Amino acid sequence: MSVQIKLRRATQSEWSSLNPVLLDGEIVVETDTRRVKIGDGVALYDSLSYGFNAGTVWTVNPFFMV
Repeated sequence: MSVQIKLRRATQSEWSSLNPVLLDGEIVVETDTRRVKIGDGVALYDSLSYGFNAGTVWTVNPFFMV
């Protein structure tokens, strides 16, 4: 079975302009910088730290998926 995950994405200025509260665990991508932020369900976008780069390769173990 193949699984496809689509992340919300916009430019850095678009995200800053919207400045939403991201859902807990929600991952969003800045399309122009390729940087990523992960929501905590409380903090506004601009106050969140950056996570990994969008070009990072992940390996997913399907046995641990909920």
